[in-house]
Amino acid sequence: MRDLTRYRNKLIQHTASEKNRIMRILETCNIKLSVMSHLDGAVATKLIDLLIDKGHVTMDDILVCAIKDLKPVLNLFIRLVKAL
Repeated sequence: MRDLTRYRNKLIQHTASEKNRIMRILETCNIKLSVMSHLDGAVATKLIDLLIDKGHVTMDDILVCAIKDLKPVLNLFIRLVKAL
């Protein structure tokens, strides 16, 4: 049981490390997804997939990916994108 607990902790640490790595890479490319609560959430994942597929993300893409939980922060996100 102790071995399973240690293994689980290592997996959690590895997952957190990879999420931080993705966030750091995106931020060095001036892509700020920090307005979203979770980098591995549905909207952030869709936006990252669009960025990989198309090479850029338009405001229409952001609006399509947005769900009702993100609507309150959508205006802030749009202002951040326009500032770039």
